[in-house]
Amino acid sequence: MAMKTNRNIDFDNDWKLITVFIGANDLCKRCHVETSPESYIRNLKATLDILYSIPRTLVNLVEIMNVDQLRQLKKDPMCMMVQKLVCDCISFPQSEEDFNHLQNTREEFQKKTEELLMSGVYETRDDAAVVLQPFFRDVTIPLLDNGDMDMSYFAIDCFHMSKKGQSVMGINLWNNMLEPVNNKTTKSDWTKAFQLKCPTKESPFFYTHRNSGLRHRQSFVQKADENVTNTVLEKTLNQKTEMVSADDTSFLQNISIFVSSAIGMVILGVA
Repeated sequence: MAMKTNRNIDFDNDWKLITVFIGANDLCKRCHVETSPESYIRNLKATLDILYSIPRTLVNLVEIMNVDQLRQLKKDPMCMMVQKLVCDCISFPQSEEDFNHLQNTREEFQKKTEELLMSGVYETRDDAAVVLQPFFRDVTIPLLDNGDMDMSYFAIDCFHMSKKGQSVMGINLWNNMLEPVNNKTTKSDWTKAFQLKCPTKESPFFYTHRNSGLRHRQSFVQKADENVTNTVLEKTLNQKTEMVSADDTSFLQNISIFVSSAIGMVILGVA
């Protein structure tokens, strides 16, 4: 593992933040290669088990975007050409029935993912956690005045995010991290994405199942020692304000880069 050999990282004592954004590629090839929800969650669990074994680690698991939003991207001529190659199952389904089946598969992926995280299997340690961040669940991509989707949020392949889209994703991810589990924002309006939350004196930490007051499978979960996790942000983040406006452009750019880039987006292929 690269972290173990990196001289700049104290593997055992440094805190690590890993973000996993997974599942879209499985849906994109769904009409060619059958990926059952059971197979998806089995491989996802194997991945999360490895990440959860890393000391002092918070793993963010980002939900898959609503595929109906992705299908609308094909209105752009360039997108039509590219998406026939990279994601034809979503953009060019054989029938409406096939597309509905794809939607149902996405919902099953999400359902089984939630069941996995709510089972308590990732609540056994005081120095690690896996948290579902659902800001993509009911996302609405902004439209232009003519009613077309604003493509400035997407890269030229019309599938991955542009620099602008990555910044919005980073801010929404950050805000989700500062919201309690089971009370996280799922409908993110990208036109209002520059409202950045900050930790408060009452809650100076990233939320996990434990510090959100949730306990699943009590007999399986060890006694919590939340003070260790809760002091991580308390030592490093300014607590004076609860919301930062878009007027402070330099700070906004820095924090979006911090969330989107510095901590990294770990993209793992689950077949």
